Amino acid sequence: MATVLINETVKKYLLGLPKDIRKKLREKFEFLETGLWEGKLKVRKIKSVSSKCVFVAPVDKKNKVLFTLGADKEGPEKALFVYVWGITAREEPSKKSRLIIPDNVPFLRFQNYEEVLLEDICMEELSPPYFTQELITEKIKDESESQRWYPVDEPEWKRIQLYTKDDFELYLHLSPEQKEILRAPLPVLAAGTAGSGKTTLSVYFLLRSDLKRKTKIFLTYNKHLKNFAESLYKGLMSETGRESETLHPNFHVLKELNLEIAGQFGKIFPPEKEVDLPRFSRMFAAYPLFHKFDPALVWEEIRSILKGALPQVNSSILEKAIPALKNEQFNTSLIKQLQQQFILFSKLESLKTVDGFVSKYLNTDISFFSSHIERYIKEKAHRDRVLSILDRTLNVLKKKREALEKKHLSFLEYELLGRKKAPNFQFSRKDIYHIFEWYQDRLENNRLWDELDLTREVLKIYSEKNVDNLTYDVLSCDEVQDFTDIQIGLMLGMV
Repeated sequence: MATVLINETVKKYLLGLPKDIRKKLREKFEFLETGLWEGKLKVRKIKSVSSKCVFVAPVDKKNKVLFTLGADKEGPEKALFVYVWGITAREEPSKKSRLIIPDNVPFLRFQNYEEVLLEDICMEELSPPYFTQELITEKIKDESESQRWYPVDEPEWKRIQLYTKDDFELYLHLSPEQKEILRAPLPVLAAGTAGSGKTTLSVYFLLRSDLKRKTKIFLTYNKHLKNFAESLYKGLMSETGRESETLHPNFHVLKELNLEIAGQFGKIFPPEKEVDLPRFSRMFAAYPLFHKFDPALVWEEIRSILKGALPQVNSSILEKAIPALKNEQFNTSLIKQLQQQFILFSKLESLKTVDGFVSKYLNTDISFFSSHIERYIKEKAHRDRVLSILDRTLNVLKKKREALEKKHLSFLEYELLGRKKAPNFQFSRKDIYHIFEWYQDRLENNRLWDELDLTREVLKIYSEKNVDNLTYDVLSCDEVQDFTDIQIGLMLGMV
């Protein structure tokens, strides 16, 4: 059996055909799937800059299918792939045939080729020179640009046959690495270059059958990606027969979701008071050192480091943890939240005393305790000592109100950051911190806000209010590098 793949151009053409023509094409595609072709089959061996062998298979007297063959020789058996590049169609006998192919595939238009006629063939038994198509994991030759390939097996053909409306998509052909990522148990962090399929995979996760009855949310930083992901999900779900039995995900841009949540709890952030990069750039033009620093780089330093790299100190987590530990009612979510808090305590100069509590009761440092907190909680021999640490830490937090209200790094904390965390202004941090203080004063004096202020308000809502209807079983986040540490912390707190 062969895997038959179609590109975007062929997909759009098929969906635009009447159902009876689609059915006829389906019958011919079945021959391609079996790897057996009954009857005559032309092969064009291109002699120009390309070395492709293009097969021309008649569908009927009017239409022909153009395809190439590829083979994956790894594994116990050779896997056969049929790449359908285009279709030649003639609507009327008197008219010239129309070539329906992608614009970025010049080798299909080359006229210099040798034509060979084959008959009644088994594709797998053809000699190696006929297998000229690169696999999707291999580098594409200059004779064409890369394509989006869709495998069309029996279930996908059924969906094509049922297609009636625009919100429809086919699954892409995935590389072995992409398939492995998609099968992996959650949580998963996937990294890749532009165009490597990260957004597609983040949506495919939401369609996994084992997650169909789970509540799900998709978050990203910009509206374009949110709209693309939502459209892709709806298109892939269309005509599957699973629409009514699936809990469908919510798709959001994080800032818009945060504004919505804040509004539900009476916290209003007027849009005319928001400071974003363009507004900051205009404000920064009035600063004496304006010509010394790039506004976009300064903005990113403030956003991602000075305001965004300091997670929220949250005493309510300890208040929940103490009775839970006493009653042996700990859950994974609360352990993770507690772990995040102690990691944060280890970074704050104002809470160095917490390290002393850990050293006194467990004879270790706060970093080791944070990393192994679950083990300490579950071992009865350590439970009372952990309780003492939590009790004393909570008392410190109640006395040190400034730690609870802290919204940004101090200059000392900023100075202590390594080059890996804050690489841009290693030798100008004093100047940058003065700019930050100047900016923060203008926010407070003019009742302005930025996305980090909004994030902290929503974090506070999640820690203090009943937000069961705003929590989910599964989170899929695209372009996670666009978010700051506290925004990532908020998103993880939503699941």
